[in-house]
Amino acid sequence: MAISLIFLRIYPLDTPLWLVPLVVGINIVFAVPLSFLSATTGTNLGLHSLLQMVTGYVLPGNPNAFLFAQTLGGWALAGYADNYVQDQKLAHYCKIAPRAVFRSQIGTIIITCFIAVLTQNLIMEKVEGLCTPDQPQRFTCAGDGFPLYTASLMWGLIGSDRIFNKMYPIFAWCWLIGLLLTIVFLVGQNYGPRYLPGVKERLRTKLRPRTFAMLDRTFFPAVASLYWLNPVLIVQGIQHWAPSNMSYKTPGMILSFIFMWWLPRHRLAWWEKYTYVLSAALTAGVAVSALIQFFAVSWNGTIPLEWWGNTVSRAGLDGSDAVILPLPTRGYFGPEKGSFP
Repeated sequence: MAISLIFLRIYPLDTPLWLVPLVVGINIVFAVPLSFLSATTGTNLGLHSLLQMVTGYVLPGNPNAFLFAQTLGGWALAGYADNYVQDQKLAHYCKIAPRAVFRSQIGTIIITCFIAVLTQNLIMEKVEGLCTPDQPQRFTCAGDGFPLYTASLMWGLIGSDRIFNKMYPIFAWCWLIGLLLTIVFLVGQNYGPRYLPGVKERLRTKLRPRTFAMLDRTFFPAVASLYWLNPVLIVQGIQHWAPSNMSYKTPGMILSFIFMWWLPRHRLAWWEKYTYVLSAALTAGVAVSALIQFFAVSWNGTIPLEWWGNTVSRAGLDGSDAVILPLPTRGYFGPEKGSFP
């Protein structure tokens, strides 16, 4: 928190200091629920959407404050807490002392704060053609830059009040839809195993065999799916899909099928002993190999790496600036200039 307050004083972000304790407070409130979700579902759910709306309400017309709140509290704080719990679990398997893990992670976080700022300044000052489609080192900002910029205009500049009450009032119904989905899944998962078998047997005796067979093929499997389906995973999967294309998701689907379905059924002992360690090793290996590849091969373009695995992600419409629908004659989508509410 102290480093964030110092950064707000050094950099001209036009952001009030009280935004830092507000963001930290929201992350403290949701730290345990998010860690619980991560432990039960295996996915990290950030606070981006909540902070977008909160910042848009308290500081409308201030994109810099929106971006600061997003980068500070969208995933960093609660995400570090979740990572710390995961690291302690992995350290327990590897027989590493908890205090050593705590010292390592706290020290790494402090160092990362300064490394991130230095890296950002280096990229913005030294990389030519940053965030352009044909940037040689692929610093195109397509994955996170453009969506974050769009969100800063939508929630930071326009503001949550104008979005929900004037421009897109239908969005407000999403709060009610989310609440109803939660209630449906909670009721199904808590009361379904208790009452569904009895209801099924009573219907079997009262309905005609043909009618019951139809319900047994359609209705009962749908209700039983509430036992194991998780709405967080469904929404998170949809949210993570955009703006990526299939080349980013297909390898994950293959690995998920192997490690979450095939191995537990055919190599359970190996899966229980080595899955977590292998996951950490693959993650570290990808990070180290990416650093070596970028600085030793790709930075100056001395050894161009051009093969299908490097180019498929930018092939077709996914990797170009082409649009499926033609632009209107005025040159842009959305309300006409001067007609914003």
